[in-house]
Amino acid sequence: MDTRDARPESNASHVSRRKMLSALGLTGAALLTSGMWTSESKGDSVHDSVYGGSGGLDPACCSYTTIAGLRAMTGPVTVPYAFVTDSGCEGMFYYDDSDTLSPDDTGLVIVSASGARWKRIYQGEISITWFGAVGDGAADNTAAIQAALDSGLPVWMPPGTYAITGTLRVKANGQLLRGAGRFVTVLKNTANGSALLHFGDNTDPKTTGYALSCAARDFTLEGNAQSSEGVAFLGPQDDVATWGGASRACLLEGVRVSGIGSGPALRVSTWTLTVTGCEFWNSRQGIRIGQQVYAGRFIANYISGHAQEGIYCDVPASKASALLFSGNVVQWCGSAAGMIVLSGGGAWTFQNTYVEVPNAGCNAVWKLSNPGTNVTIDGVHYSTGTGEKAIDVVSTDIRLCTVRGLQIFGNVRRGVYITGTLPITTIDSVRQPSGTSSIALIDDQSERKMTFVNNAPTGIEMGAATIKSLASRMRSRP
Repeated sequence: MDTRDARPESNASHVSRRKMLSALGLTGAALLTSGMWTSESKGDSVHDSVYGGSGGLDPACCSYTTIAGLRAMTGPVTVPYAFVTDSGCEGMFYYDDSDTLSPDDTGLVIVSASGARWKRIYQGEISITWFGAVGDGAADNTAAIQAALDSGLPVWMPPGTYAITGTLRVKANGQLLRGAGRFVTVLKNTANGSALLHFGDNTDPKTTGYALSCAARDFTLEGNAQSSEGVAFLGPQDDVATWGGASRACLLEGVRVSGIGSGPALRVSTWTLTVTGCEFWNSRQGIRIGQQVYAGRFIANYISGHAQEGIYCDVPASKASALLFSGNVVQWCGSAAGMIVLSGGGAWTFQNTYVEVPNAGCNAVWKLSNPGTNVTIDGVHYSTGTGEKAIDVVSTDIRLCTVRGLQIFGNVRRGVYITGTLPITTIDSVRQPSGTSSIALIDDQSERKMTFVNNAPTGIEMGAATIKSLASRMRSRP
């Protein structure tokens, strides 16, 4: 059947010319100047042509219809353009007579009953509503949002609460997923324990299941008591995948993750990730880092209300990782090990960290254990201690440990506690003005090259607390 001369259905309700132009953006302006709209052909006034009236469409070029109307077409196509009027899906489509293979994806391609391919005219980001997503908090939008992501194009999520029941996967290099703002665009799973959002596809058996240089920003992810994880950036040695590659050089910005009851709000198993201005709330863990992590930056994030650690880093000893944490808040969390637990890797740097209110039973704020190479903790305000150690270093393989600019408020049992063998250790400018009788600074090591650059009491203020150091041993060593 020859479908090139058919006319699309035109019995859909009209929308105003202004709404058309809004839906089309710059493309609409181009179509306007091309003569697709004409008031003379219908006798419309200028006012009616712009603000409504009979629509202003030249029926020889374009007609109003719906997605269902396009799909129902059985005759030959004679009108090359159609304006779809479905709410949330408004836009102009054109008939591509050279395409006989593209599948119907609801958003960008509509296939008629006669096999005609109608393709959306658009610029910039594509909307998940074009694919059938509804932000009413009830309808399952998993397939619709994934269809938008599968296009590989930048994806826009308008305001609304979008219920999902499965894991969404970003897997096209350079893709952007953007909402209208946290608390404004919400993706929510109340149905099961699926992870909410993966960068990379651990179901892909090939070496192409990863996403490079992707970004997500300005939306909220909400889980439930069974949710296994919120956001995950996957790498080749991920603990649930065996495929190659890694979702490296990605960006997570202005995203809020909460209510992940059975796992971390954020899990990172890749490298060169930047996480900035995000919130991680009320989950089993805040941020979990491990496996294929060589470098990353975590800047100005809010980490609060977790049943276990706020930050948990477990990188294999063979990985020369370099991770920077700057300007983060960590509160209302902690396991028996600590609030921030570090193990392995190459270099950890924490700058300007505000820490407060560990969970009951938490034994340390920072827990550093072997193997590791270089740990720097610089500029910390810590308050509301309940008997734990502020910084607990237990190691036989940490080559360099630096603690400076530490201010402690509250009844902390030990400010800095170090055991094991650390060849080079620097503790400088520690302040605990609370006046408690706790042991504020203690060092139980037997091997030392340098201890306490500013040896007690110079540069260290402990109020009424006890200070213990190894000054006598230092004098006996070259």
